[in-house]
Amino acid sequence: GAARPSRGSGFTRARVRNRGMVRSMTWTRWLWWCGFVVVALLPGIALAQERPARAAEAEALADEYEAVAADGERALRRGELTAAAAHFDELLEMLAEDGEDITGVGDLAARARLGLLELDLRRGRYEVVRDGLAGGPAELRERRPARLLHAAALRRLGAHAAAIEL
Repeated sequence: GAARPSRGSGFTRARVRNRGMVRSMTWTRWLWWCGFVVVALLPGIALAQERPARAAEAEALADEYEAVAADGERALRRGELTAAAAHFDELLEMLAEDGEDITGVGDLAARARLGLLELDLRRGRYEVVRDGLAGGPAELRERRPARLLHAAALRRLGAHAAAIEL
């Protein structure tokens, strides 16, 4: 009979042609995918680099607040009333400038407000202390230093029974 072309040779040639096309399609798709990934991830990478900078800035700011509060408390313990008042006022101004809530009971704002009230107590302004704590937020009045300060002001005003109830 007549010689038939072997199936293997035709199949192999078509397969080789298709493999080249598959390779070129795969290469093109791979390039498009890589381009998409790069374009999609670049903004995320830029934001990820900004986050640590913002966190470091916020941490430095918190350290600065803490240092001013500690300086005010240290001056108060030493009896340097003018310096303590300046530190507490500075802390409240810094918090207000940075948009922090100074009327609430945040730790730093509360420490500054209690420090100023203790200064008023030492200067003999007992009514100011009593009214300041009575009119303040309940969360602030519940803190132990605030209760002790309020009781001291009430005792000095002669309201011993009210001071005992605190």
